[in-house]
Amino acid sequence: MLNKLESDVYRTVKQYNMFSENDRVLVAMSGGADSCALVYVLKSLCDILSIKIGCAHLNHGIRGDEALRDMNSAKKIAEKLSIPFH
Repeated sequence: MLNKLESDVYRTVKQYNMFSENDRVLVAMSGGADSCALVYVLKSLCDILSIKIGCAHLNHGIRGDEALRDMNSAKKIAEKLSIPFH
């Protein structure tokens, strides 16, 4: 059974025909709460939507240690969810 957020995302994806069956979806992941939540929700919907996801993070190198923490956080989440990280 889907939770409220998953149901809302699923309904929106279907309403706007955002993905087709067997699509590969690359999620831009900053390491912040919004993009992390999106990755978790899309991962939970992969089977229902018949999609595969991966995530991409761009470290511009202009925020020093904070940027490295964001990148490492995003990478850990991808590893935890067993999805490709770019």
